[in-house]
Amino acid sequence: MPRNGCEANGGGVSDGCAYSDELIMEQGVSFNVRYTGCVEVKTSMKLLNFETRTKVARECINRVCEAAGLKSVGKRRVDKKILQYISDRPHMQNAGTNVIINVSSRALDLVNAETGQCIASHNMPHISFASGGDSDTLDFLAYIAKNEDEWRACYVLECIGGQSEDLILTIGKAFMLRFNAIKHLKNQTVSNLNTPAENSKDYYNDLPDKLPPDLLSENDLPPELQKQLLLQQQQQQLQ
Repeated sequence: MPRNGCEANGGGVSDGCAYSDELIMEQGVSFNVRYTGCVEVKTSMKLLNFETRTKVARECINRVCEAAGLKSVGKRRVDKKILQYISDRPHMQNAGTNVIINVSSRALDLVNAETGQCIASHNMPHISFASGGDSDTLDFLAYIAKNEDEWRACYVLECIGGQSEDLILTIGKAFMLRFNAIKHLKNQTVSNLNTPAENSKDYYNDLPDKLPPDLLSENDLPPELQKQLLLQQQQQQLQ
């Protein structure tokens, strides 16, 4: 399975993910990881092809690791095109903090394992890409997301104990479950989502006939369907 994505299809565990649809849609799956830092990303992932997205994420991993002293600063060959997409300096607030990341079809939540403080929380529609590290950073994972202020950054996690592949598969499956839930509701009022214009767009896993997460969210639904989706989420949390 590639370390830079997961072709989740929402159909049990045949996609390689070890966790059930129900678990990811309800309370979510938690992993103990270490938050390493983040790097601002200056462009939307939907404007880049899959290979370029992967290079952006892995360059962010390398920069954060170097800033944190986890990797020696050496002369690396970096495509100049990649440099224009990211900030020169990483943001190292909370770097080195042991966190619990909860992955559900609603959001990714990073919580300080000792204090319970929320370090970051990203709704699933705002997450646009995830990738494992390169051969020198196999235990690291990065995901690119926007926060509530529309600030886009690449968040880097150290996955202790070889969890990076398990985590990225779970993120991929959570994204697809969320996408499918919103698509199901929207199909009640829209007869055909797969227009030629929409098919020309790509997203997270480069799967065909899907919309990028920042182009399809519950906010796009009519008010009555937004209420229905919220009610379904509340019922799942009470179960």
